[in-house]
Amino acid sequence: MKSETIKSRLLVILLVLFINITESPVLGSEISETRQVKNREIDQFVERCLSKLRSKFGNPYEPIKQVKIYYVDSVFCKCGRLSKPGEFYIQLTKRPKKVITQPGLVFGALAHECVHLNNYNLNDPYIEGLCCLFAEDILKEENKDWQEYQKMIRSGAFMFYSLAYGMMLELRDVVGEADLNLITKFGEEDEKHDKQYETQRHVNINRWLLSLNEAKREKARSIILDYYPLLKKTADPNWRHQFDLPKLVKPVSKSQS
Repeated sequence: MKSETIKSRLLVILLVLFINITESPVLGSEISETRQVKNREIDQFVERCLSKLRSKFGNPYEPIKQVKIYYVDSVFCKCGRLSKPGEFYIQLTKRPKKVITQPGLVFGALAHECVHLNNYNLNDPYIEGLCCLFAEDILKEENKDWQEYQKMIRSGAFMFYSLAYGMMLELRDVVGEADLNLITKFGEEDEKHDKQYETQRHVNINRWLLSLNEAKREKARSIILDYYPLLKKTADPNWRHQFDLPKLVKPVSKSQS
């Protein structure tokens, strides 16, 4: 890894302080509606995010008819499904209080969670890093402030997300944005999951690697293997989602198929 490049890029990572999708809503449950956010600017931003995500990744995994936004007295932001088909929610944390007074933090959190909604229940470090990349891109595109993230990331309090972001940024540099975005097409159900929660999905990383040409595949595999032990070490102990380790994969020849 190019340590200086990674270090500088990590300083601008988004969302690492306020995003956590590891606690999925209990199947069939409603969230605690502390305070619904009814703000036209926020609603329009979410619409733009979802539109841009469709252009990047294709139609969402589940149809999205409406997204309701809430401020909740919780440490982390998260998203989930409501009881009516096509209705989803995004929870924005009120801790610390400055989150709801800093537009850059609000829009960054919204963008990150929109990626999760577009790829519902697809949760692993590859997707978390992709969420951060998308949020960074759209905040830049819309000239929204992100300097608060720069200050907070230096504390290293959420290194897992910093590493996930760094890994996906390096992968994008090697394989290109189009091939990286295809990673969401290789989601499959986790082998094990807690039955009180909704079924979770993860990226079958080896299937994605096989979709790349040989030169890209070996570089991408090397990057992931560099990050893998660090991501495993810094993940929340309660992390329930499957995280695939790349294997030495080779495409099947026509004579073998």
